[in-house]
Amino acid sequence: MKKLVTIIALVVAAQLAKGQEGYVSNDNAVGDWTSASSWTKSASWLGDVPPNPVNGSTDYVDVFGVINQGSGLEVSGGSTLTVYDTLIVNGNLVLSGGGDVIVESGGVLIVHGDYNGSGGTVTTNGGRAVITGDLSITGGADVVNNASGTDGFYLYGTASRSGGAKFNGSNDPAASNFQDESGLQSNDPSLYSLVNVGVLPVEFLYAKAALVDGGDVQVSWATASELNNDFFVVERSTDGVNYTAIRTVDGAGNSEEVLTYETRDGQVIAGTYFYRVKQVDFDGQFDYSEIARVEVAGAQGFDLKAYPNPTHGAITLEVSSQDMAVKIVVRSMQGEVKQVVESTGLSIALDLSSFPKGYYIVEAYQGQQKKILKVVLN
Repeated sequence: MKKLVTIIALVVAAQLAKGQEGYVSNDNAVGDWTSASSWTKSASWLGDVPPNPVNGSTDYVDVFGVINQGSGLEVSGGSTLTVYDTLIVNGNLVLSGGGDVIVESGGVLIVHGDYNGSGGTVTTNGGRAVITGDLSITGGADVVNNASGTDGFYLYGTASRSGGAKFNGSNDPAASNFQDESGLQSNDPSLYSLVNVGVLPVEFLYAKAALVDGGDVQVSWATASELNNDFFVVERSTDGVNYTAIRTVDGAGNSEEVLTYETRDGQVIAGTYFYRVKQVDFDGQFDYSEIARVEVAGAQGFDLKAYPNPTHGAITLEVSSQDMAVKIVVRSMQGEVKQVVESTGLSIALDLSSFPKGYYIVEAYQGQQKKILKVVLN
């Protein structure tokens, strides 16, 4: 699952390019094609869910999150279906009359049936398409496979074309570059399991972030099931766009039980923070949880100064308020706790001379308030 700003940009760009009417499914969610709660429509006069066939009355359907279509699906009349995340079609996929299906980078299209095209194009732009049945195209249809390696087009059955139909714009069947079922099992075991068994590698129930005692942010999440789950990476952002990894937490490997996880982030000051959890499979495939947002209030109760800074070892911290005890934590730049001191004084002496030269983070806690300083030891 994707970066929030990238998703928004893609949706806006798609709608501006089309300039017409359509549907966008909910990101970071699992839903059914036929459920109104799965979709946001661009105009009030549109139906609550995309029609099937998706035809000229609907210009575009953009799929984020995981959408299940319980029967076959047809795209025609110049409409465009774009898969940014996951679309599962439990039946045949039919393209006709200039209908197009595009599987973008990171997207997955699974068809539990045949693909029949009498017009239009299925394009994989760095995404993955899996057809468990046969593929047959005719007329002006084309299958364009712009992906390689573990991405691309997987076909369990046979491929055929007639009339003016092409594979990658060519009359040569070899130009299709299709991979088979064994290739999918070898290249992407997690996707293979989803296609053949119907189990998602990891099913997130939630991801949350909350301010806790001491001024830390506690990040917690839960999974309903796990398959081939190696580890989680907790990522933090201050703008909701650019994320930095702050913690790694081991996964359960395989589980069918609800499992909960939590970790703390002590490297925060006043401001808005965004957190997400990246789940990584044993084969390197990964996915993301929903994004959690938390506000860290500014420290109003006290101020903190340090001198000399840089220092050769001895340092004095000045605290502006004596309302309550202050807890001082000295950390390395890697987050390792090097020293902990508690004091009720306004002046606190520290000795860093036994530490290796470099940069250190001094954290001061007073109740729910927190201050952070960077100290240079030379």
